[in-house]
Amino acid sequence: MITHNNSGNRLLAGTLLITTLGAGVLAPSPAEAAPSATGEAVRALQDDTNRDLGPLGMPRLALDGKFGAQTLRAACAENWLTTGVATRNPGTYSSNKINELNGKDTMLNPYMSEFRTRIANGFIVNKTCQVLAVTNNNKVTGLYPVSTGTSGHETPNVLNNIFMARRGWHNSSEHPAKDGTNGNMDNPLYFYAGGIAIHGSRAMSTSSTTPRSFGCVRVTPEVSEKLFRKVRGDINARQDAIVRVDPLPVAVIGKFGN
Repeated sequence: MITHNNSGNRLLAGTLLITTLGAGVLAPSPAEAAPSATGEAVRALQDDTNRDLGPLGMPRLALDGKFGAQTLRAACAENWLTTGVATRNPGTYSSNKINELNGKDTMLNPYMSEFRTRIANGFIVNKTCQVLAVTNNNKVTGLYPVSTGTSGHETPNVLNNIFMARRGWHNSSEHPAKDGTNGNMDNPLYFYAGGIAIHGSRAMSTSSTTPRSFGCVRVTPEVSEKLFRKVRGDINARQDAIVRVDPLPVAVIGKFGN
């Protein structure tokens, strides 16, 4: 459910449960530690985000004490879901800040100031952290890596409903697959004009941490299947069929590089 402060806006409702995504430990990424955080503090942060975010669907981090790209993404998500602030600036995560985060295990449903609301049941795409949060009954119940639009093809910051979906693989009319596969958008959930959707992609992996799409929100095919089932799409529909799904709200917030 989303509620707006303006009287002319609608009350939207939907139900979405999410199951966790099993993920292996990510290989460490070569990167320097955050300037003011010790290796011991970074390892503690990695261990804490594994406990907090792993059950929600985020890939587990290697406890290497290095502030690599995957650790930075997890720290951004942890900070967003415990304090409401999303930042990828490594300098933010001092040893003291890490200790503060480690003491906060409550996953918040973030208040989105740009839309003056929360989403009780639906999806929130955070471009700063490059993650997608799934909410149910006003709680964050799923969290997955995403890849949003690159410079010049940015995913728009919007609050819209899913208005169309397709089952299985669909070939983008704007950017069709050229490798002979049966499409490049798996279970697309369209939420914005111009064919912008949340969809599975063969080019997406759990180690992806940066924007790489032409404007859509990429998830792994495994996650796209979970999201399709949770919006009650017909899993028995023929390949590429347009199907009816629950019109859950999708919010896109943030800016990569913040």
